Amino acid sequence: MLTVAGSAVAAPGAAPKLTRVVPVPVTADRVALGVEVKHAADDTAVKAYDRGRLVGTGEVAKGKAVVPIQHTLRAESAPRSIAVVVGDHRRTVTIALDTGDLKRSPWFVVNKRHGAARYVPKKLKEFEGGRLDVRALDAYRPMAKAAGKDGSGFWVASSYRSAERQKQLYEGYVRRDGAEKADTYSARPGHSEHQTGLVIDIANGVCNLERCFAETAAGRWASKHAAEHGFVVRYTRGSDKVTGYRYEPWHLRYVGRWLAIYLQDSGTATLEEAFDLDDAADYPRPVA
Repeated sequence: MLTVAGSAVAAPGAAPKLTRVVPVPVTADRVALGVEVKHAADDTAVKAYDRGRLVGTGEVAKGKAVVPIQHTLRAESAPRSIAVVVGDHRRTVTIALDTGDLKRSPWFVVNKRHGAARYVPKKLKEFEGGRLDVRALDAYRPMAKAAGKDGSGFWVASSYRSAERQKQLYEGYVRRDGAEKADTYSARPGHSEHQTGLVIDIANGVCNLERCFAETAAGRWASKHAAEHGFVVRYTRGSDKVTGYRYEPWHLRYVGRWLAIYLQDSGTATLEEAFDLDDAADYPRPVA
């Protein structure tokens, strides 16, 4: 989707220059601009303007930046021109995206605030671990092979789940633990990332689907190397008030290598923070 470019240190005497800007939908009312910059030091500001009005900002990390902007997606959306600026360099990008583009986006955010309703991915492919979006599956296979070569092998314990299957699981957890506790580790139907087909829960037979997985060889390998293959640990340690879920070192979300590496380089722990979304600790309260 995006290629890696740029460096962490600005070249002496060279002015920052935008080399690529790609708009990617993340929610029904948010688009993120994936930006590549040359000759820009880390933390250099990248700004987005709509007819002179500042609508988004981001910071450079090793030649890349993510600039989130408010943008409502509709079935048919009129094109919108956004000026992206770094230093004295300006570049205009046209956003021409609709609701269909969101469901196809590898950056599609599903959490307690942003649901997937009854969405079913169109390009699911069966494999030994269930079914996955072909993009995630194509990235998973070499990742699993690389981990195995390093003596840190793992397999997929869970992959795509339909809204109906999630409903069965969630209701079972509620019967066992109560709704308040279940909500800390299981999504309500229509709000599970597994429904996107872009998520895998990995296991290695040592400590499956528990926090101690982080201390296994497979858990340490995934934490260090998953980004190289386009995956991120979605529910990171200490981010439960942002993501709404407890730490899950086994839960890997495919976002593509460009964004995964950016999140790692910039030290950004969650998609909510990367895209400047509201915290998703709780579900919205029903309107009275």
